[in-house]
Amino acid sequence: ASTGKTLMVSPGFEELTEAPKEALLASSLRCLEVDPLLQDPSEMMRLRIAEETGEETSAVLLMRKLTGEYLQVLVHLRGLIVGKAPDTGENFWLLIGLYIDVGDVEADTLQVLDAYAARITCLEEQ
Repeated sequence: ASTGKTLMVSPGFEELTEAPKEALLASSLRCLEVDPLLQDPSEMMRLRIAEETGEETSAVLLMRKLTGEYLQVLVHLRGLIVGKAPDTGENFWLLIGLYIDVGDVEADTLQVLDAYAARITCLEEQ
């Protein structure tokens, strides 16, 4: 089950949200989400499933910067297996989230994001 705590934040994510790392660490990033009634329910459901299972998915969300300014982001989530419980064989995994502002994104930027997500997949398979 997901703990919902943020363990690492990149400088780029701090810049995107205009929130300091300290405000984001050990908290749920749901604090940046806009009212769920304004979100696409199917997108939200896919993200919740990914949070609980580590299943790979992408969705577009409306989020809020710390300043209150709205932004539309592409969220790509996937679980990264980091070990197994010796007694049960259950996977230990971390949820990796990539966020990109899609308000003015060009196609080549999305290709870079897809390549990065594929790289994470390759690292897990090693």
